[in-house]
Amino acid sequence: MVPRKTYHKPCGWSPAITNLREPLGYVPRLVGAKEVPADQLVGASEIAERLGARHASLVHDWIARYDDFPQPVARLRAGLVWDWRDVEAWARETGRLPPD
Repeated sequence: MVPRKTYHKPCGWSPAITNLREPLGYVPRLVGAKEVPADQLVGASEIAERLGARHASLVHDWIARYDDFPQPVARLRAGLVWDWRDVEAWARETGRLPPD
C-alpha cells in the first residue's frame, strides 16, 4: 500500500477554496492583460446557458472548430474564463444571438 501524502491545513482552510493537489501559492495563468469586470467573467457553463446550449461541452466544440471564437482571459484549474462581452459579440456575428 502506498502511503498517502499528509497536508497541513492553512488557517481558515476551506475545501471549497483550496485544491490540495496544487502547491500553495498557485497563481492562475492570465492569458492577456485585459481588465474585466467581475460580472462579465464567464465559464463554459455560463456561456452555454446564455446562448441556449444544453451542455457546456458544446462551447468546447466551438473552441475547437472556430478559430474566431474569443480567447479566454484566464486559465484556472477549474477551467477557462472568458469576457462575456467578447463571447456575446462573437455570438451575434455568427448568428447564435440575435442582433441588439
